Amino acid sequence: HWWDWFTHLRNLYKSKLFRLGIVISGIFFYLAARQVSVAELSASLSNANYYWLLPVIVILFLNYAVMATRWRYIIRAGADVPFGATFSMLMVGLFVNNVLPLRLGELLRAHMLGKKQGLSRSFSLATIAADRLFDVITLLLMFSIASLAVPLPIWAKTIGILAGALLVIGAVLLVLIAVKGKTIVSSLGKLIPFVSKDRLEALSLRVELFSEGLLILRKVRYIARVLALSVLYWIVFVVMFRLILASFHINIPALGIVLLLSVSTAYYHSRDTLRGLWKQ
Repeated sequence: HWWDWFTHLRNLYKSKLFRLGIVISGIFFYLAARQVSVAELSASLSNANYYWLLPVIVILFLNYAVMATRWRYIIRAGADVPFGATFSMLMVGLFVNNVLPLRLGELLRAHMLGKKQGLSRSFSLATIAADRLFDVITLLLMFSIASLAVPLPIWAKTIGILAGALLVIGAVLLVLIAVKGKTIVSSLGKLIPFVSKDRLEALSLRVELFSEGLLILRKVRYIARVLALSVLYWIVFVVMFRLILASFHINIPALGIVLLLSVSTAYYHSRDTLRGLWKQ
């Protein structure tokens, strides 16, 4: 339900973790902004053309709808969840990501999906990992295309290569779990004989539930739709980012924005996908 969004936010606001996140965010904001000239900042804000920001607000929420639709397709490969539910959970997760460190909003999104829709925690976390994986794939494709037209410094190429390596590792692990999860656990039990039968069965069950959340990786038609939505999301995001820069009279070509977003976002999404697998 749409009102669940406000309920979750109200409960989150009362939590100690939220208040701790506010303090941590405040500290890092101070460290980032302490050398910023207040006079220059004031001049930039006063000279900005805020009319450019009006379409940005509309585009932003339309893009959130695209994100919710993509996540719904990923979930739909194994379970049917209404669009309104995915949208509200996504919005709460994004809000928490902007307030708390370590992208805890993704874990909250998985928790809400499991609790509200009666799905397992392993299944829910797997859909988040797949969601992040498609983001990284799309970004690295855009990075590869843009890098053909724009010469890159060594540090940017290094980060791109690192993000690509993390993507390959994460993608291989997810595909292996989706296709051969139970076989991997069975082989692990033979290689490590001191693991008890009960623990092996519990691990096998968790891997099986996790692999159900990755059914998207076995269905070609769903993969094509999710990739198309991912491309649409990031193209629109580039347009939105350029409008924001234009409101402050900053002119960066679209390819430059693609490279900036690709290098920064792909690295962090790749890292978080691997972190999610490690937690699992």
